[in-house]
Amino acid sequence: MESDKVIEFDKVLEIEKPPAGPPVPAEDTKEYGGIGRIVYWLGMFGVNVLIIVLIVIFIATGERGLLLLAALIVIPLTFFLIVTRLHNIGMSGSWSLLMLVPIAGLFVHFRCLVYPEGYQDTKKLDTAGKVLAAIVIASLVFVVIAGIVPVSPSSPSDYSTQAIKDYFFPPKDVAAIEKQGDASYEAGEYQEALRQYRDAADWYERLDKLDSRDRAEFKQARAQLYVALKDPDVTDTERTEHYTSAIARLGKLSRHSPKYADPQRLLCDIAWGEAVHGRQPGSAPWMKLVQQCTKLLDIDPNDHQGHFRRGYANARLAGLMKGKYFAEAEADLRKAIELKSDIPDYWMELARFLQSRQRTDDAHKIFRDAMAANPDSAELKLMYSDFLRREGRSDDGLQKATQPASTTKPVTQPAPTTKPVTQPAPTTKPVTQPAPATKAAKTQDKTA
Repeated sequence: MESDKVIEFDKVLEIEKPPAGPPVPAEDTKEYGGIGRIVYWLGMFGVNVLIIVLIVIFIATGERGLLLLAALIVIPLTFFLIVTRLHNIGMSGSWSLLMLVPIAGLFVHFRCLVYPEGYQDTKKLDTAGKVLAAIVIASLVFVVIAGIVPVSPSSPSDYSTQAIKDYFFPPKDVAAIEKQGDASYEAGEYQEALRQYRDAADWYERLDKLDSRDRAEFKQARAQLYVALKDPDVTDTERTEHYTSAIARLGKLSRHSPKYADPQRLLCDIAWGEAVHGRQPGSAPWMKLVQQCTKLLDIDPNDHQGHFRRGYANARLAGLMKGKYFAEAEADLRKAIELKSDIPDYWMELARFLQSRQRTDDAHKIFRDAMAANPDSAELKLMYSDFLRREGRSDDGLQKATQPASTTKPVTQPAPTTKPVTQPAPTTKPVTQPAPATKAAKTQDKTA
């Protein structure tokens, strides 16, 4: 009987037990997905490293395509990190659009850096979040203080508010900075001019004024050359660095701005100086001069100085390599005269070249045409007189050569003029016949 009572008591207990229902899920078991704080911090660190690497490569190469590459990689990657982090917090990914607003973006970025998973629902900040919040706030305070307080009374910090303002907000007139560089350059303050041209070029780049940027960079390279060649305060190592940097900058401008002739023209000036006044023997400097002048003439086919210098170089190469470069030399020298007939050196160099080829009749004709185009050139008269003496002709041929003649179709004997031209009085300082290389170099247009 006792056993029956026990059984019945157990049945009563089973009846009084509450019916089993479905399990109630706990709040902290909800899954939000996305990425946590550690992954977000590491991802943002990687994005910043990538930006720095691209900036360094851009500075070294000047390749503008890197800016587009950076935008195509960095912007989508950054938004991906922010959107997935917001999902992890429990917020909508549309909040990421606030990153496009300068101040409001800090609100979103702070949440992504600090808040734990599900914060939007729990409103609970864990210990790690509190530590991260303190670090982020302290960093912001430090940046603000560093931007307001200068490092020393006489030298503001590179991170001062004025420096930040100068970086992000352009001056009212960037051209004024370039003009200041021009004034410093004319005054012989080449280091100061170099700095001002660099600032102007940077601002033109940011404002997307590419033509003005190229002009400022050309002046920057020119100032660097003068620092290398004329500044007594620089060391030999700095002199070499400035010279090499200027040549590289001019080459980059010539490649990236093929319609801008000034950089290539200055490269021709440098090659001319190295060939005429340099000490390197052989054909190498003349070949380099031909190459630089050819690049210039591809940009500006009517550059008379480019034709003369290439003809001059080809004439020297013709002397070094028999049977070559004669036709090229004569064609360029004649083209230079056609473009600029009032420069006596062009005529004299062509006459010398024809004499070296034993073409005395052609040289005599060139002298007569030169005298007709430049009747007041004492140097031409003296050189023509020397030519006549060496050819066994009478010096009174110089008297006939000074009479006007047609520059388009010179005649053997000039027609008599209505007013006889008398023999010019000798100059107070006798002019001697110059050597080919030194004379040609002396009377060239003043280089930049």
